[in-house]
Amino acid sequence: MNEKIVKQMRRVLISSLFVLVFSSPLMLTSFASTSNVPACTVTITGENGSNNAIQMAIDNAESHVTGPVVCVDPGTYPEQLVITLSGITLRGLPTSGHPVLIQPTFVTTNSVDPDNSQLAANIILVTGEVSGITGDTVTGLTVDGSLASSSFSGCGVEYQGILYINAGGTISGNTVENIYLPPGLGGCQQGLDILVQTTTGKYYSVSITNNHAINYQKNGITCNDAGTTCSISHNTAYPYAPYQQYIGSNGIQVYLAKASVSSNTVTGNVCTLSGYCGNDLTNPMYNSNDACGILTYQSASGTTVNNNNLKGNQIGVCLVLDTASANGNNLQHSTAAGLEAYDGTGTYSPTHNQFHFDPVGIEVISDGSAGYSGTFTTVVGSTDHFYDSDPVYIQVHTVTPGVAILKFAGHTNTFSGDQTTNIV
Repeated sequence: MNEKIVKQMRRVLISSLFVLVFSSPLMLTSFASTSNVPACTVTITGENGSNNAIQMAIDNAESHVTGPVVCVDPGTYPEQLVITLSGITLRGLPTSGHPVLIQPTFVTTNSVDPDNSQLAANIILVTGEVSGITGDTVTGLTVDGSLASSSFSGCGVEYQGILYINAGGTISGNTVENIYLPPGLGGCQQGLDILVQTTTGKYYSVSITNNHAINYQKNGITCNDAGTTCSISHNTAYPYAPYQQYIGSNGIQVYLAKASVSSNTVTGNVCTLSGYCGNDLTNPMYNSNDACGILTYQSASGTTVNNNNLKGNQIGVCLVLDTASANGNNLQHSTAAGLEAYDGTGTYSPTHNQFHFDPVGIEVISDGSAGYSGTFTTVVGSTDHFYDSDPVYIQVHTVTPGVAILKFAGHTNTFSGDQTTNIV
């Protein structure tokens, strides 16, 4: 054993924090203090022979250290990782051109979706299971699911890059990419780069910032469930383009949760599957399956979509069956519409958005969807928008019993019955 490895081992063994077992000289683990904050408690400098160097460090940290920071040097680590204790930081230390690549060649199921009881395979799982955990951070990593795509043979198992479930904390500065199923399964509603979920009766908050969510099959960043609060800002998202012909993807999705979605760049979410999705916004089947740059669906009160840059999506922002607001967004080159407000039980008030080269700026749809009874009213205040080369500023489509009340240019108009009206 060379002198360097002996020194590294000695530094670990004399520490009072915890002892790591070396299964191969390829894993050098040391305690270090860096100029960055937080400082590393332990640093992994290479993979071990069992391909579990990072997980080993996490497990030891969870057993022996309060608030540990597990750092990882550049290299390729074919691992699935699980964090189950509060206050753990998993921090990559990439250098220029040398990422910290978490790239398993095969994944197995390691969680259950609380919304539909489906099994899921996650590359990085942060979970409190029953009791919940908080203060966990995942940062500085490149999480790549391309090699593990072959693990799936059907639509029955979900696939996620990073999953927080019953867990609060921060997901920042990561690249999560290539979370898609193999050819032939492009229409499966699976393949999420980043997902946050909370089981009934629990409440957790997660900050999702400065990540690249790319080449996903279904969603880039997803914030689900009534007990979840997400702050989603300064991320980039675009889907796996070869599967556009099979699926309606979403760059960012907020379902039932409360979220602030701001200053993100989302591009290229377009579904082209004939007979399933398309640019005819008055077709109920199409507009429920279309791809959205940012989708809020029955989101909690207080959800906002502000100051995002959305380009080349089928619909830039979709506000569906909720009261989310969308302000100050730049929506351009959408294939169907810049912004869609679809039903809802309250008032949509999007303002100060800019629309560039969209066939329709704002699409208002009220048709009494999703099994609700009674009259559905969508109110859109749209006096402060800027339209550039959009042939239709606002299109209002109502289907009985839907009712849309539109406030525009100082006038209030009510639409009902089965009709489509264009405001140009």
